[in-house]
Amino acid sequence: METIPRRNGAALALLAAGLLASAGPAPAAQSFSAQLNAAQARFVKESRSTALSNRIRETLAGPGVAELPLKYGVWRVDTRWAVDPEDGEDVLAAHMAFTPGAAAPVCRSVRIIQVANMTTRSGRPYEWPPLSGETDRNLTRTPAGFYVDHEAAKCGKGKPCSPYYRDSWPLPNESHDGMNLPGRVVSASMADYPFGWDEFQQIRLEACARCVDNGQFLGCADWGAFWPLVGNRPPPFTPTAANAPSSSFMAALRLFDSFYGMPRP
Repeated sequence: METIPRRNGAALALLAAGLLASAGPAPAAQSFSAQLNAAQARFVKESRSTALSNRIRETLAGPGVAELPLKYGVWRVDTRWAVDPEDGEDVLAAHMAFTPGAAAPVCRSVRIIQVANMTTRSGRPYEWPPLSGETDRNLTRTPAGFYVDHEAAKCGKGKPCSPYYRDSWPLPNESHDGMNLPGRVVSASMADYPFGWDEFQQIRLEACARCVDNGQFLGCADWGAFWPLVGNRPPPFTPTAANAPSSSFMAALRLFDSFYGMPRP
């Protein structure tokens, strides 16, 4: 999820404060700009990933990691609050991986599609502003507020656009595509860093692993977080998993495919 970009795209320092206590008091809201162009926003996400990833990876085996077994494999989900030491902005840091199991079909390419739902403090879906380059996310959003998590600035209406998360944000130091072949099983993984909590207070996401060979979905994981207007910030939502995509996920994917003219199996 590339959420609203922050003010400064300069190189990030290593985490000085470490990971925040999950239920600690929320720091003062940090202002940020929704006016950066898409290239600057992408640089921010990739820079933040580089700076935060080592600290997050140190804690992957600790409390808070969810192992979620399903029919065709296992989701491993780690979501934590972190802070960017450069500007004090809060980040919901996530690392997720789906490992195909014995019952999974043979598949040369397993990839992840994610849908998102961002709610502002007014209770309405977040509207991407014109200068962000991401307004087509508004046009591919379902009435319930879900849209395929993609970098819309790379795409155009009626032109082929990939729904796969890593085609927008590959983050190769933290994530990779998977496979399930005889004698070789590779997990499909993704990393995400939602931020911009002075503009929205809740984000819900559903990530689904898909066999690209035939379009079959192998399992999905739900995650997200809520930041109340007043009071302490609670821990991120407890991740859950399901063998098949939700109706909200499928509605968002159908709308995405229709908007970009992308018929799929």
